Amino acid sequence: MPRPPQPSRLPSAFLLPALSLPVFLLFAATALPSVAQDQDIITKGKGLFEENCVECHGEDAKSGDSGDIRDADKQQVTMATGGFESMPDFEFETDKIEAITVYLNSLK
Repeated sequence: MPRPPQPSRLPSAFLLPALSLPVFLLFAATALPSVAQDQDIITKGKGLFEENCVECHGEDAKSGDSGDIRDADKQQVTMATGGFESMPDFEFETDKIEAITVYLNSLK
């Protein structure tokens, strides 16, 4: 008995790249923040830093009694802005803490 015709198949070498591109584009569009968003956060953080922090920490964020704070993480900025040792309590919302942290880290 003759075999029924087989459907044509693309070699798997063609399928992987063809499927990878849409998955990559979906990931890139949803998981990676845009450069404009990053710049907006940095600009916001810079404004907050200049308004509230530059007097004690210097324009470069590495002068002053606390030394270099450019690598501070969100937890450290949260603790410091909540009143820490000689730091006053600023009571910043989370978005402002994040903006200051991103700005400080951009100075490295």
